[in-house]
Amino acid sequence: MKKREWNASFTVEASVYIPLLISFYLFAMRTGIELYTETKELAEQIQAEERIDVKKLFYWKENIGDLLGHGD
Repeated sequence: MKKREWNASFTVEASVYIPLLISFYLFAMRTGIELYTETKELAEQIQAEERIDVKKLFYWKENIGDLLGHGD
């Protein structure tokens, strides 16, 4: 059986490619985490807003129309 010899170029290439792959992975993870936190903060702001009571607004408008003589 022949003994396989490896060239040193694999080590050199790996020393260049591995840090690049790790940096791309970290960049993608960081971007994803930032988008998640931004979305979470926006959802909390939306939930904190006072909601409009549509039914109350409708009846208020109807009562104003009745007072002004525009009721149906």
